[in-house]
Amino acid sequence: MLRYAPLNFKIYDVTSQMKAYGEIIIDNKIVEKILISIFHEYNAIVTTIEKTRDLLTLSVIELMGSLEAYQQRMNRHNEDY
Repeated sequence: MLRYAPLNFKIYDVTSQMKAYGEIIIDNKIVEKILISIFHEYNAIVTTIEKTRDLLTLSVIELMGSLEAYQQRMNRHNEDY
């Protein structure tokens, strides 16, 4: 779970920056910004999410759940090897 904390901070940082510039924040805009700025090691899941999910209706909470599930699978995989 070590990588989830930096990811979580990154997401909140992106959201805070958007609010600081006076943007009206809606979930699909946040989801889009998160997917653009996410860490390199998440590229596989980002591509999958972009291809299989409706980004206009995907909430930040659903996105976070998908990213966390992916990270947990990667952590289990790394522990096995």
